[in-house]
Amino acid sequence: RSPEQRRPRSRSPDRRRPRSRSPEWRRPRSRSPDRSPRRYDRRIPADRSPPRRRSPRQRSRSPRPEMPNVNTVHRARVISIKPFGAFVALEGYRTHGLVHISQLAPRHVLAVDDVVQEGDGVWVHVLSTEANRLSVSMRRVDQATGKELPEAEAGGRSGGERDAAGLPELFSIHRGQVMKLESFGAFVSLPGRRKQGLLHISQISNQRVEADDLNRFLAVGEDVYVKVTSIDEESQKFSLSLKCVSQDDGRDLDPTHAEASADTDRRGRSAPSGDGGRESLASLQVPEYCGK
Repeated sequence: RSPEQRRPRSRSPDRRRPRSRSPEWRRPRSRSPDRSPRRYDRRIPADRSPPRRRSPRQRSRSPRPEMPNVNTVHRARVISIKPFGAFVALEGYRTHGLVHISQLAPRHVLAVDDVVQEGDGVWVHVLSTEANRLSVSMRRVDQATGKELPEAEAGGRSGGERDAAGLPELFSIHRGQVMKLESFGAFVSLPGRRKQGLLHISQISNQRVEADDLNRFLAVGEDVYVKVTSIDEESQKFSLSLKCVSQDDGRDLDPTHAEASADTDRRGRSAPSGDGGRESLASLQVPEYCGK
């Protein structure tokens, strides 16, 4: 073609190509989140997002309960071993239970790993669920059949359940919770025990602790390892020690019980006067320590 016959590249407004669609039907160019999801699924309304599809396994799964009922028998698996007992996971429950060393077998147990190992399957009897802590026993259940044993065959009420008040075994180690702070010490609740033990201020640390500085060492609600240093059968009271136990793993730092016995004798019962006598008198007036 000659230059005169060539079409101009630029278009004038008068030569625009007619459009078949009206401005209302123009395709939006923005990709904002406000765009209707109908371009992906026309069955879903514009103001609703597509629902997630759950697998059959998710549809059949239901939340597991926290705690089992007291005085029931369950199958469990040992998940960890401590010097004071073993932690077990009950089938179908979220909370782990503690089998105290005194509840492992009807006989006296010196080491936990002599009875159970991590990963072992065991039968347990639920003793207590107080304060969201699960306390269970192995010696009350026949480990071969899973049947509950009579009281006589289970070892009576020795060890961790000495009487109806739930006194712990002397020189046993427990994982407790600080319930109350006083000027003379703290009161600690042990799993499965109705009464609280007295943690004297002299048993908190190897260094001297003043009453005003007590909150620097302990706090209400804190979990601590404690050792039972004395038991009074007549008044149904027991004393605890914090400094005799490693707070990292619950290891007994006084395996011969010499320090616990000596400290009990020092504060003991033979000194009705003095600081120990005054503090003991104050503790008698605390209801949690069975005072009147």
